[in-house]
Amino acid sequence: MKFKNKPNYIVKDSKGKAEWISRSIAVVTIVCWNDSYLILKRGKSVSKTNLWCSPCGYLDWDESTLDCLKREVWEETVLNSLVHSHEIIGQYDIVSEPGNSYKQDIAFHYGVVINSPIQPVLDTSGIDPNEVKDVKWINFSELSKFQFAFNHEKRITFFENELRNMPLPKINSIRYDR
Repeated sequence: MKFKNKPNYIVKDSKGKAEWISRSIAVVTIVCWNDSYLILKRGKSVSKTNLWCSPCGYLDWDESTLDCLKREVWEETVLNSLVHSHEIIGQYDIVSEPGNSYKQDIAFHYGVVINSPIQPVLDTSGIDPNEVKDVKWINFSELSKFQFAFNHEKRITFFENELRNMPLPKINSIRYDR
């Protein structure tokens, strides 16, 4: 799958510590199929190694939040959300506490319900194992068995309890090119 975004990039300080140069806007996608949620285990080259999370990542340059949603789900799970009939049923945002003196994240959270009689197959052969170690569908009742990064278990719980069955409007993305 090809995307038209300009990727974020890493710079290293004098001690060799890597920092991302990005727009500090993250997109988190809660992907649901029937009673199952899509989660991934983070690899060794990203923060929060070995913890589980929903597909997520930073908005690249020249990219809308919905473009980022599709790209991150693809990059981290190889699930092509465009192949499966789906609805984006809600969006809310969270402003993070500043982790350091130069950056604060704003995270847009989307709920995506896949409308398919067959559970989408997850093929991890195309995923960089340094970024993602594992991808799986779990039932909501199994949530407490996993250790999550970024409070994503709370995001999934909020989606399950508050958003999943609400008649919310579909979200559309409008892109203004200059």
